[in-house]
Amino acid sequence: MATNLEPQPLSADQHGSLRIRDDARIEFAARQHVLLIRATEIGLAAAAFPVFLNRHGTSGAWLFSAMTSFIPGSNLFVRDQQWEATYLPTFLQTYPVFLVPREPGSNDLVPAISGEDSAFSTETGTALYDNNGSPSLELTQIEKALRADFEKDKQSRAFAEKLVELELHKAVDIVVSLESGQTQTIRGLHTIDEERLRTLDDAITLDLQQRGYLMAIHAMLVSMGQVNALVQRHAAASDDRIKNVRIESARDPGAAPAH
Repeated sequence: MATNLEPQPLSADQHGSLRIRDDARIEFAARQHVLLIRATEIGLAAAAFPVFLNRHGTSGAWLFSAMTSFIPGSNLFVRDQQWEATYLPTFLQTYPVFLVPREPGSNDLVPAISGEDSAFSTETGTALYDNNGSPSLELTQIEKALRADFEKDKQSRAFAEKLVELELHKAVDIVVSLESGQTQTIRGLHTIDEERLRTLDDAITLDLQQRGYLMAIHAMLVSMGQVNALVQRHAAASDDRIKNVRIESARDPGAAPAH
């Protein structure tokens, strides 16, 4: 199908015949080397992926992301059209539908799609609307998850802002040296500054715990061990094996984000 990236609020009149292709989500996931996650997902995501804090390239907003590959445009957790990680982020569960304001500046959010996206078909897949023009069970469930995720986004912003306020983050680069001689440097990543965390006043630490932030902070630190798991997955999936991976202080802390 042709691609038109302008958001189109969904309606039965315009989109009643559209279906989400069965392989749409996995094909999209296969191209994502980082996945957007919310603060509430960090604990689950950290069991499978390295989790980072980074800034949106356009808005500058702080976001949390899970890394799935060292190579842009690839995902080491997709193999043979199957998702192999222990956790599937909401970002993928709700694709290819998202929320947009009903009118510019409005707080009334409605489900939308990116025009005639290749994720959709008029012949096969899961319908967005039933024969009566009512939202299908699939669309209803997606919209419910999106609205819950919108509330979690507020929590994520508050958590990220607290990390920045307390200077608990530090910019890092991941430098990947391949046996072919090529070097891949992933910039724009921030992790928890462990030394700074250890020196926090007891009152601040208690406040972080009461807010529910301390567990997520420690999960982000523990998730750095998943970098080694990515190395092993890369070795199994690519002929160009990884010679070395280094996580080092960023040479350019203001570099563009990973995604």
